Amino acid sequence: MITNHFKDILDNYLECKTTGRFNKNHEMFKLINYITTDALNDIVKEYSLSARGSCGAGAWTRYPWIAAYNEEITTTIQRGVYIVYLFSEDMSRVYLTLNQGCTNLKKELGTKAAKESMISTREIGK
Repeated sequence: MITNHFKDILDNYLECKTTGRFNKNHEMFKLINYITTDALNDIVKEYSLSARGSCGAGAWTRYPWIAAYNEEITTTIQRGVYIVYLFSEDMSRVYLTLNQGCTNLKKELGTKAAKESMISTREIGK
C-alpha cells in the first residue's frame, strides 16, 4: 500500500540521508525511485497518467518527490503541469500539490517571460 511506503520514507529518509551513501543500490533510493513510484503508477495509469520519483541526482535531495503527470502535457517536472507528492525537509509531512515546471521555461524565455507564461497557464485553469 502506498501509504506504508510514504510512512517508511518519512520515518527513515533523514537517517539514510545522513548515514547512507547515495547510490542506485541504496534501499531508500529504490523505495522512492522505484517501489513507491511503481505503486503510484499502478494507481494513476487508470487515468492515463505516469509517475516518476526522485531522491536526488548524485546526492540526497532535501525534498524528495514523486510526481504524476499526463505525458501529453509533460514528460518532466521541469516543464508543464503535474501533481506531485513533496516531502518536507524535516520529514514531518508529505504534501500533495499541483505544480508547474519552470526550469525549461526560464532557459527558453528568461525569468520574466517564464513568470508571465506560468501566470497565463494558471489563469487558463480557473
